[in-house]
Amino acid sequence: GKVEMDLSLTSLNTAMEYVKDIYGPEIERKGIRLVYRPEKNEGLSLLVEPISFKNQVLGNLISNAIKFSPPGGEIR
Repeated sequence: GKVEMDLSLTSLNTAMEYVKDIYGPEIERKGIRLVYRPEKNEGLSLLVEPISFKNQVLGNLISNAIKFSPPGGEIR
């Protein structure tokens, strides 16, 4: 079977804010610092399926970074 994806332009900064909100408590509990500079990506949009991109792609990256970062570390 084929899976059809509804692609749309999605702001990287908006997607990162969503991920920061979701994973913020876990980041704080572990004492990790998330360093993200939105000004570097101002106006950058990606053609993606927004929900999958935020939850699966960015979510998995951040989740793994939290998991494998030592307490007091940084995620950049």
